[in-house]
Amino acid sequence: MTESPYDRPYGAPGAPGSPGSPGSSGDQRQGQGPQQSGQYGQLNFQLTLIIAYVVCAVLVIVMIGFLLMPLLWIGSLIMTIVGAVAANRGSNFRYALNIRFVS
Repeated sequence: MTESPYDRPYGAPGAPGSPGSPGSSGDQRQGQGPQQSGQYGQLNFQLTLIIAYVVCAVLVIVMIGFLLMPLLWIGSLIMTIVGAVAANRGSNFRYALNIRFVS
């Protein structure tokens, strides 16, 4: 029985994502692609949210934190959805009110 190119572990030669496909570098860690900056932006946004939640937890003592936590949650939900839609379109999205910890 003849071996088909589709019987290989990586699929057909030249198939997207296979090691021999045109445009594949073999090592995905070479250089920074457009997704890298988006990942850093998302990480910075999540770290900023953690700090904001800690501040809100401290402000619960003065009763302001109870008002700020739902607003923070709604804002983070909206920003995450908008960022996901922008990433799906393939464009970069800059989060508002973001502290840049990782660049």
